[in-house]
Amino acid sequence: MKSFRIEVRSTFPEWGRYSVYMSAVCFDTDGAMIDYVNLVGAGKELLETPPCDHADLYLYVIAREFPASDVIAASPPFEIEVVTSDDGGTPPRITTCMVNQWGGLSLKLKVE
Repeated sequence: MKSFRIEVRSTFPEWGRYSVYMSAVCFDTDGAMIDYVNLVGAGKELLETPPCDHADLYLYVIAREFPASDVIAASPPFEIEVVTSDDGGTPPRITTCMVNQWGGLSLKLKVE
């Protein structure tokens, strides 16, 4: 069993307009749920799990403020990175996602 570290980051200049909600459901080797952790915040975010075999990450990026322009084409999606690593020495895994400036992002990601 190992602990996982999940970080969400973005270089988007208006990243501060968004709130990040992360939850991880942690499982043992038999697939039984053994723990649940969550994090709520804005900006650069980090969630750490207790020791487990794998986890399901639920990530939500939600706008607190909408773009200055109400022209959809003037507010294209922007990129975030979800970086997952563990305390077992496995190289970090980077998942790139696009966030809609109006609708945000909902994502389920398996962490192993």
